[in-house]
Amino acid sequence: MRKIIIYLPFTLLMLMTIISCAHEFIDIKQPYDLSIGEVRSVFEKQVHTFEVKPFILSNKTREDEKSGITPLWDKAYLFSNTTGDYIEVPLNLPIFKVFPRTNPQIAVPKENKYPNTIAKLLIQRTIDDNHIYNIIHITGDSLFMSKGKTALISLHIDDLSKFSGQIRYFDLNAKLLWGTIYKSGAVIGNISVATDPNIK
Repeated sequence: MRKIIIYLPFTLLMLMTIISCAHEFIDIKQPYDLSIGEVRSVFEKQVHTFEVKPFILSNKTREDEKSGITPLWDKAYLFSNTTGDYIEVPLNLPIFKVFPRTNPQIAVPKENKYPNTIAKLLIQRTIDDNHIYNIIHITGDSLFMSKGKTALISLHIDDLSKFSGQIRYFDLNAKLLWGTIYKSGAVIGNISVATDPNIK
């Protein structure tokens, strides 16, 4: 026991030295470094207009333009994961109504419609430094919307643990790309684009 007590500090010192030396040879990947101002500048150079359905205003990319739909950069939210860096940017739009119908022949009664959807600009900077732009529609179901509009407005797509509803992804020309259906944070279905031109 006495030898263990005597040699323990020396052993710890040697171990710390080995770790310190090894650290110099290990390439530790740092979190992505993304600036909202930098991405805004790139976006405004690359994108001149974009479209958000169902709104038909003349959409602009610059917040200082007086008309149209614009990104609210001062409220942008930044997060990162293994696929790249992301910025969610709210748009100067009200909460609107989206009620998908399982049967296109049956309309949803007006009394059953209520504001349940927000639109955001989603910008991804990939690990190879490309930028991908999407408009996302986040639609809460009746269970989620019973929590109030604040729950929808404050929702970010990097934390959907309590979300129930749909998130649909569009390109900047308002063309639907794909979507995902959630129930209490779990993915329960996907939304795909219909290939049959007769399906609307």
